[in-house]
Amino acid sequence: MRLSHVLAVVTLVIPAFLATPARAGDAAVELQRQADRVVSILTDRDCEPAERQRQVRAVVDETFDFEEAARRTLGRAWAERTTEERATFVRLFVDLLDRAYLRRLDSLDGQRIVVGDDVVDTNRAIVRAAIVARDGERTPMDYVMQRAADGRWRVVDVSVGGASLLGNYRAQFARLMQNGGFPYLIEKLQAKVSSLQP
Repeated sequence: MRLSHVLAVVTLVIPAFLATPARAGDAAVELQRQADRVVSILTDRDCEPAERQRQVRAVVDETFDFEEAARRTLGRAWAERTTEERATFVRLFVDLLDRAYLRRLDSLDGQRIVVGDDVVDTNRAIVRAAIVARDGERTPMDYVMQRAADGRWRVVDVSVGGASLLGNYRAQFARLMQNGGFPYLIEKLQAKVSSLQP
């Protein structure tokens, strides 16, 4: 998966999003609404980069269910963790995503994401979209969304070109835990987060 595609996935948008999705249901409309907010922030060049970053992160926090995403990356190992271990893992996982992807937004240019329809099954939805490069190349992607307790749809995973972002992390984390258990995974995550620019 190309870095530019992963960046688009994690951050929802790269300017500029197209208007209202075709045949959109509630989940697609919610994704579009949050995407429009991010576009507005990213195109406000009167705002300092650090402030744009803070505002984008606030929208992403509303849009993504990071705890559910973290739970899914651990799979069965999540149930074996204490409350404190889960909190530590979620914090490190979010820090990893933030430092690896979210902070690079201002360097992206010329791509857009087109939101399409959604397929809803009770409290789960898949929103179809595509990343469109400057040269017109399209990469299909699906946002997996889940209806939260407050009734809002939130993103829990994204697939780009058929590759799940969480699936990739889940495989990496499983290998680390096989090598040294959960403490080893935490140690490696801390080292990775520390190695990335704050």
